[in-house]
Amino acid sequence: MSIETSEQRQNIFSLRLSDALPGQAVRVAEVCSEAAQRLAELGLTAGVTVTVIRKAPLGDPLEIAVRGYRLCIRTKTAKNIRVTEAPITRIPTLSRKQQNKTDI
Repeated sequence: MSIETSEQRQNIFSLRLSDALPGQAVRVAEVCSEAAQRLAELGLTAGVTVTVIRKAPLGDPLEIAVRGYRLCIRTKTAKNIRVTEAPITRIPTLSRKQQNKTDI
């Protein structure tokens, strides 16, 4: 049984939330910030999927969608949030029968 070092952990989660592009969905892997407790209270915890909505013209702040609401965080804080790529989810579509029912 080997013990992971923080350097090995950083290699696994090499993508930071601040590096994600607008429209990209990522999954939070680890929050390494002084504000970790406050971010957890806001719902930004390990395992949650986050979508980057937009970045300000000068890069600060960063608007994200998390757990059904939008949150703006500083780029400095986003640099301390390690993320992985979120799996692509299938968007549900209506069958022809359901489409015909919705036509007016």
